[in-house]
Amino acid sequence: MQIVLAYDKLDDIRQLFQEYTAMLVETDETVKACLAAQGYGDELDHAEEKYGLPDGRLYGVCGDDGRLVGCAAIHRLDETCCELKRLYIQPACRGQGLSRLLMEQCIGEAKQIGYRQMRLDTLPFMTVAIGLYRQYGFYEIPPYYDNPIPAIFMQKDL
Repeated sequence: MQIVLAYDKLDDIRQLFQEYTAMLVETDETVKACLAAQGYGDELDHAEEKYGLPDGRLYGVCGDDGRLVGCAAIHRLDETCCELKRLYIQPACRGQGLSRLLMEQCIGEAKQIGYRQMRLDTLPFMTVAIGLYRQYGFYEIPPYYDNPIPAIFMQKDL
């Protein structure tokens, strides 16, 4: 397994994004309102723009067969702060440290770009993800955008 820039695998990225959001909605129907507030439809159609170079990144975890089994993205919020988005590993591939590899790639790349903070939002029921974020130095902050559902906002100083 290796982490790759995934701009040439946008169909695979869209599929992973859809799997991820379907999992969230299955757990909590109110997530649909959150996705709508985030402009998820446009994001799905134009991921290469929202996460485009030079200020963003779109990563995939490439399996041995060349198929993507996970993803993560970096989105520019302003010149000093970025946002980690859509960190997801397919259930069959979890437990292999792939989320950690993606976290390390995204954090390292954000530093190279010149960001000083990385933010994210997550949902209270995503306890495993929250634990991972805390292990990487993320801490809770006040909301940085209006979210129609209860969410946890976090930041890491880079």
